[in-house]
Amino acid sequence: MAPGADPRRIQLRLVTAGSLRLDKASGDLELEGAGGEIRLHKPMAYQMIAGQRVAVEARYILAGNAYVTGGTQSADFPLVHPLPAPHNFQA
Repeated sequence: MAPGADPRRIQLRLVTAGSLRLDKASGDLELEGAGGEIRLHKPMAYQMIAGQRVAVEARYILAGNAYVTGGTQSADFPLVHPLPAPHNFQA
């Protein structure tokens, strides 16, 4: 990340067939999928200060909702509730 960037903007999207949980002891993310368990180790992050790596806190957060905004001209963009034609984006 660039200096001054917001680390809360980093996100990871995983599509699973089963459960998703955090291992509180290790900080690892555990997923149950069709092929078995997947374990993503707790992320590690650091800053370079005076030529030295200085560790900074990094962790997974399970969020309940995601909101995406913006415009697209894609003909096959997935929409759950598409807007009527007068409200669609026009370039």
